[in-house]
Amino acid sequence: MSSTKTEKKQSLFRRLLKVFLLAAAIFVLLSIAALIVLRIQYPPEKVKQLIESELSSSLNNRSVTIENANLNILKGFGFDNLIVYNHPDTSSKTNTPADSSKFIFIKKIFLNYDLLSLLRRNVKIRTIEIDHPVIYYTSHHDKTNIDDMLEPSTEDTIEVVADTSEADVSLPISFELDKFEFKHFDAYLTITTDTSSLYAEISDFSIYMTDLELPRGEWMDVRDSLWAKAKIESPESAWKIRLENPALSHPYQITSLFDLDIDLLVDGIRSVNAAGNAGMRDVMITENISKRIPASELFRLQFDLNLDTQQGDVDISELKLDLADENLFVVKGSGKNLYEQPYLDVRVENSEIRLSKIFSNVKSIVPS
Repeated sequence: MSSTKTEKKQSLFRRLLKVFLLAAAIFVLLSIAALIVLRIQYPPEKVKQLIESELSSSLNNRSVTIENANLNILKGFGFDNLIVYNHPDTSSKTNTPADSSKFIFIKKIFLNYDLLSLLRRNVKIRTIEIDHPVIYYTSHHDKTNIDDMLEPSTEDTIEVVADTSEADVSLPISFELDKFEFKHFDAYLTITTDTSSLYAEISDFSIYMTDLELPRGEWMDVRDSLWAKAKIESPESAWKIRLENPALSHPYQITSLFDLDIDLLVDGIRSVNAAGNAGMRDVMITENISKRIPASELFRLQFDLNLDTQQGDVDISELKLDLADENLFVVKGSGKNLYEQPYLDVRVENSEIRLSKIFSNVKSIVPS
């Protein structure tokens, strides 16, 4: 009798295994067929044109070009050398300069996801990468190259949404993001008026995020369970500012090496820990674009603090400021109820401050 039961169980197991293997084979064949159909209907060139068209429509019909575009329905998509051009319209409606030059350039955009995670009611993004984005901002006599994007569309409608408390909001699926990279960001800003002009360059600014998790469920639970790590950095990047004004005897240009390194840890929406430092060194002020005067490190700010975003409380493990290689102060302590009636309980520690050295170092970067 026992052997008969064993044989029945084995037979049942074999049938279930055959059904599972057949279902898996059908799924694979359907996936392959779907990919073939998508490849035929949406070849890379057509995907590129669709993306260009959609982006152009969403950016007030600005010209958009993409060099390469790739789409894999099971894994993700990416494209290279995205360029958004300035709007050429000079009508009073947009008030934008007549300029068809670049507005935004992005060397690479890549998104990789796990499509099968949807079967587990989970959206899993493995990687979002935005590599070397560049923005060119211009303002000329009260006209900027973003005015047309700020104008509301005539087709826009205002939708009245019922007031919903946090307790009524829920997330039907969980969300995971393994890695987000926004790296090597550059910005070029040009501002001119009737009497003066300002030009600035900011280079090599990056934001990284890992291990972002949003569980499904009521918003109160999601908020308390949110987890993410982030890093903001700008390692030894060159910054430049050029200023021309009739009040100045000569045009002045300021160049420096700026570095920034901040680590963030978000543990629930309530708690944010931030630690890092920022500094500026090798400052050079150029008079008439010919005289260069190097200086030592102008400032260095170091900090380690934890913020309770709900209550507005902050714990300061360390807040240290150096000016011209001299330590000004070190602050430790805490703050309570910063949003309404702030209460600070801090201790200020000073090293020996040599004002003569600070003045001497700061004076050395200013042209005489």
